Parts: sequence; C-alpha cells; structure tokens
Amino acid sequence: MDIKRQLIDFCRRYPLMRTQDYIKLIFQSEYYGGHFIASEDDSLRRLKKEAELCVVQKVPQEPAADFFLEMARVNIRPFVRAGKNLNTLNRIFVESNRLTNGNRESFDEKLNVFLQLVKEKKIDLPYYAVSREVSEYKKSGYPIPNHSSAVKMNYAPAYRVIKKEYWQLFDVIEKIDKLLNSRLTVTVAIDGNSGAGKSFFSQALKDYYGCQVLHTDDFFLPPSLKSKERLDEAGGNVHYERLRETMIKMKDAGGYEYDRYDCRTGEFKKVVIPACRLNIVEGCYSLHRSVKDMYDLAVIVKVNKAVQTKRILNRDGAEKLKRYVNEWIPLEDKYFSALDTTGVETMTIDTSKEE
Repeated sequence: MDIKRQLIDFCRRYPLMRTQDYIKLIFQSEYYGGHFIASEDDSLRRLKKEAELCVVQKVPQEPAADFFLEMARVNIRPFVRAGKNLNTLNRIFVESNRLTNGNRESFDEKLNVFLQLVKEKKIDLPYYAVSREVSEYKKSGYPIPNHSSAVKMNYAPAYRVIKKEYWQLFDVIEKIDKLLNSRLTVTVAIDGNSGAGKSFFSQALKDYYGCQVLHTDDFFLPPSLKSKERLDEAGGNVHYERLRETMIKMKDAGGYEYDRYDCRTGEFKKVVIPACRLNIVEGCYSLHRSVKDMYDLAVIVKVNKAVQTKRILNRDGAEKLKRYVNEWIPLEDKYFSALDTTGVETMTIDTSKEE
C-alpha cells in the first residue's frame, strides 16, 4: 500500500483530522518520536503514567495499532487491556527511534503528496488553507507538530510510535527477552516460504539485538553430493550435516567459523562469526529434523500463494519466478508437508495480509 492510499485510508478512518494532524502523522513516519525520549527509564515512567490515565477511557473501534508506511502507532488502551507488557513496548519504542534516520527531503516529499491529495479533493480539507498552513509550518523551522483540538477531543490519541516490523515481532521479542534472562545462549529459527519475509524479520531482529544471523542459503547441497535418493528426502537439497556441525559450534557462545557455499559459483568461502548470546538461523529448511533439537524457539513466517507469487515477481523478475514455481517452491512444499516441530516452542507470523 503506497503513501497516497494510506493517507486516504487515514482520512476515511479519522475524518476529523486537520492539517496539523496530517503533518504530525507524516513527521512521525519520518522521525518517529525521539524527541519524546530523555532516557529509557524516563520514557517508561511516562508510558506507565499515561497508561494509568487512559486505560479507563473508552474509544469506540480503536485498533491495536495504526499503520502508516513503515511505522506502527501502537494504541495504549487496547494494548493494556490485552495484558501486553509495557516494558517491552517501551524498549521497542526506544530502539525504534535509535534505528530511525529521517531526513528533511523525504519529509517534504511526503508533505507534497498530502497537498496533492487535498488539491485533488481526495482528502476533504480546503486546499488553499492547507497549503498556507504547510508553508507557514516550514517557514517556522519545522517544529514538532501537535494534534489538533478536534483530534484530541474526539479520538483521545494515546500511543507509541515504533517500527512496523517490531509490532509484528512483538510476541517474538518478548519471548526472546525471557529466554535471554534464563539461558547463556539462545538460538532461534526463522523458517517459512519463499517471499514470506524471513530475511526481513531476521534483519530486524539483528538490528534490534545486535545478534548474529546464519543463513541456510549458505548450506545448499553441492552438485557432487546430489543423488536421487538424497533429493527424494524432504529437505534433502540442504547440506544439513554441515549445518548441524556449524550449529554445534555456534551453541558454545565463543564465536565460530564455517564455509559458506555459493551455489552460483560452486565455491566455498570461510566466514567468521563473533561470539554472541543470541543467534538466529534464517531460511527455509532451518527447522530440518536433523537440527530442530538445537533451537530454543522457532518462528515460522507464512504467506499465501498469491501474495508469494507477487512478491517474488516484484523482487526477482519473471524469469526467476519461473524457477521458483518449477523448481524451488515444490521442494519447499514437500519439506513443509513433512515438517514436525514437536518439542520446539513455535510461533507463527502470517504476512499474507500485509499487501
């Protein structure tokens, strides 16, 4: 969903939004809420106080979170009523702001999209008044915008701005935090279909925790080891013996090295991984039966066939899509039909509705 459609969607859901509310929304999508954070402890204190004050308020049809571009505005009232952890939300809020790099040029581009939608009467606000207000906002030095009185009175906004992917991973992050508090090392699998978002989520966790990620793409079976019997196995196209050897070295928390196989060149290259308490193994086949006993947590990312096809086409083009459809996806489907996660705590994220 692009910025135009999302701005129009906000207009539909919150018809009393005024120009300054749109400016604030766009400002938050660019800069998040770093200005709101003096320290993590102070931020938590403010969040808990706000939660106490607003939890008794009733706002009809308030969603758990509002999404705009890569941002999630997590609404505190439904969050608290769902019994979710304020400490985790605060930490994610702080980290989201640490990882955000907004810039003036991008902010101006988004404001111009908003102005164009008003001019086209797709957002029901008076164009000349809006144009003047945006111009005055810029001339005044781009100050931190506030909500309008109309929005405050009718919607009682109470939220925290975080990265969208961290809201999708909220329960996973909370679980990883608990594991890290009780174990020397933690190993997490992120498995799932091609195009489901495995790499995206593993990179998000890497940024959040500063952890290491091992990719199963580095362990595809070399041609010299391929046989009919091997390829008839579910997941037999992965060199799972070498993957297990590498994971054994990973588990001692002392750093390790392994030989990365490049299936395009047929060559191996040594990779050195520094010590880390949290390690993520990302990729289809990461929960292969030969290594599933080595995980503390498994995350399976799912996507339906229609969205999967669209994503692969957009990402890799038509020719590569043919190979996925004819070669790789059937192998994945065979693997998932035989997948057994018994004995491993497993969480599932379905990204099919994210289009």
